[in-house]
Amino acid sequence: MSFAGAVINIKEASDTGDLNHMTKITVTETLKLGGTVYGGYYGAMAGTAILAVAFGVTTGGLGFVVLGAGAVIGGAVGSFAGAESGNLLADEINERI
Repeated sequence: MSFAGAVINIKEASDTGDLNHMTKITVTETLKLGGTVYGGYYGAMAGTAILAVAFGVTTGGLGFVVLGAGAVIGGAVGSFAGAESGNLLADEINERI
């Protein structure tokens, strides 16, 4: 999920002229984007922390490469989970709109 993708989806919804549809898409895209950023940040932190404990500093230079990989993997997983969480929350909100 990217900022540009969210903006495009909101713009397309606004072009329909249906205020209810535009409101639902705006809520959904905003929460998905927020969830992606939030989940990616905390996922990267968790991935780094887990691998820091697992490998420690004793591995020398390789340990830092592994920590970087953990941050990337954790960020990707967290980003996906955050987007899905945002999407679920948006569904709940949109049912009430």
